[in-house]
Amino acid sequence: MKQELQTILIQLLIAILPILSAFIIRLLNLKSNEIKQLTKNKLLDKYIDYAADIIKKVVIAVNQTYVDKLKEHKIFTEEKQKQAFKLAKDKILSILTEDVKKAILLLYGDLNSFLDAQIEATVKELKSSAK
Repeated sequence: MKQELQTILIQLLIAILPILSAFIIRLLNLKSNEIKQLTKNKLLDKYIDYAADIIKKVVIAVNQTYVDKLKEHKIFTEEKQKQAFKLAKDKILSILTEDVKKAILLLYGDLNSFLDAQIEATVKELKSSAK
């Protein structure tokens, strides 16, 4: 009787083992993909935070070195405003790494539109906090 029970258990184990293995492999693949996605999202978040920090610092620098001097001399015209915007954008583009640019493209689809919006938002934020 004991021998028969062992034989049945071994046959049952042999039948279940491939199903159990497939389930475990699928579960491991799912968890692996979850970890990869989480890591990718953290990396993308890091890149976007880095870009936002660079944008803010460059806008502040351009404001201090270019805009404030023009305002002192009362020659900050709309044309000079456009030049300041272009100066800031060019500096930002030169600082951002290719990986950061790719992350912005992946998340927002258009690097220039993202930068334009962020620069404008940062300028507005700085103006509001100065009041």
